[in-house]
Amino acid sequence: MKTILVTGAFGQIGSELVPVLQKKYGVDHVIAMGHHTIPADFNGIVEKADMNDASVIETIIKKYKVDTVYHLVSLLSAKGEVDPTVTWNVNMGGLKLILDLAVSYNMKVFWPSSIAALVRQPREL
Repeated sequence: MKTILVTGAFGQIGSELVPVLQKKYGVDHVIAMGHHTIPADFNGIVEKADMNDASVIETIIKKYKVDTVYHLVSLLSAKGEVDPTVTWNVNMGGLKLILDLAVSYNMKVFWPSSIAALVRQPREL
């Protein structure tokens, strides 16, 4: 049976995806990872972690024998523009961390694009 880790589980996409995965694979096979906003009434396995804390993420993966990751953590442009370095570390550093761990633990990874990746036409000067 799959054991799935959903990073960003309580964000816009994760909050919709986690219940669907729980229904398909069972509550005991879906680990919802959040950082700041974790609903008090969440029904399931929850882990609180910072996306850039490699040792904590690795501990979660080993603890639950995770074989699949839905990587949804990201800071979108509105918040990201306030602190580009933090945004880079969360978005790119977090993805690299998950991909490196996926290689080490032979996990499948799904990560969607973000609305922030939309290609814009250059402005005329």
